[in-house]
Amino acid sequence: MPFRMVLARATCAMGNCEVCLDIGVAHAPMTTERLAEAVRDRDIPEVIRLLECGVDVNHPIDNRGHTVLDVLLSEHQELFGHFADAHGAGAVDGDDLHDMFEEQHTKTMNLFQLLRKHGASASADS
Repeated sequence: MPFRMVLARATCAMGNCEVCLDIGVAHAPMTTERLAEAVRDRDIPEVIRLLECGVDVNHPIDNRGHTVLDVLLSEHQELFGHFADAHGAGAVDGDDLHDMFEEQHTKTMNLFQLLRKHGASASADS
């Protein structure tokens, strides 16, 4: 087995740690914090990569016990608040608002289903 392939497998098996081997491909570290960032960005390929490499979907992201599912739900709520504000200020017409809403809602639902498939739970404090 080529050396590079062994390193790639070892990196994925490491899971939620701060150390990441350089396997010749630029990737961010595989941490819960990176998973939370990918969820905020709605970066589905990065979320998949991190989950497949073993990052714990329910590991707390802060000292209050919030999880990445809490991040997704909070970001979703905040985003739609921004949509309502933009529409109320006349910055976005109704059709554009509907398109933006549908696109973001679809991304959020896809992420929600992906996280739940990997056993994600919201914290009691969400």
